[in-house]
Amino acid sequence: GESAFDDCSSLQNIKLPSTVTEIGNDAFSDCTSLESITLPSTVTEICEEAFYGCQNLREVIFNNGLQNIGYKALYYCVSLESITIPSTVIEIGDNAFGSCCNLREVILNEGLQKIGESAFDDCSSLQNIKLPSTVTEIGNYAFCGCSNLREVTLNNGLKKIGHEAFLGCLSLQSIALPSTVDIGVNAFSGCR
Repeated sequence: GESAFDDCSSLQNIKLPSTVTEIGNDAFSDCTSLESITLPSTVTEICEEAFYGCQNLREVIFNNGLQNIGYKALYYCVSLESITIPSTVIEIGDNAFGSCCNLREVILNEGLQKIGESAFDDCSSLQNIKLPSTVTEIGNYAFCGCSNLREVTLNNGLKKIGHEAFLGCLSLQSIALPSTVDIGVNAFSGCR
């Protein structure tokens, strides 16, 4: 439930039973000693700020069954280096992985439809991203400040790239835009 383990700064390990279906708002926020967690396949939603500020969280294993990753769900998880989004996830919420500055690898699977506003904002270690063919929308500021992002693979079903979606992606060298896409204001501004 909401704030269940909020600010339990010494909590290192969690074993969730298969009866858990949702990780509530702020459930594990600021659990600064937490290093890894495996979510059972029964969990369908990670709510707002569920793991916000878990600075030592290095590994999160999502299982099929998860559908939504909420607003700032894993915001400022600065030790997180790799994440795989299962095919059952429909939407990555606004700022879900914002300021995860050591996040280098993001694997997105078919089934994902929307990448929310600022979803990967300031993930400065992220080097490449490949969107599955099911993604139709990249939200405003989604990859803003991803200064090491070099390679972006977009799909033909993509309909919208939001405002400033790739603002300040200084290392981006080339991108192929599908004919189906509407490009927002300043979408690639500052991509020198």
